[in-house]
Amino acid sequence: MQMCGDCMKVYDESDYAKCPFCSDDQDQYTHIIVFDKKAGIAKSVPKKDAHLYE
Repeated sequence: MQMCGDCMKVYDESDYAKCPFCSDDQDQYTHIIVFDKKAGIAKSVPKKDAHLYE
């Protein structure tokens, strides 16, 4: 399961390459959910910043 960073809805990523709730033919999937170990919470962050939370 995957959570969309734009609409925050959960969908099955094995069935859909992009969020079926809010995406169209363009790639609007710009955020991902990461777990911030220091803060102890999950966050929605831009894909380009995901490496900061590895």
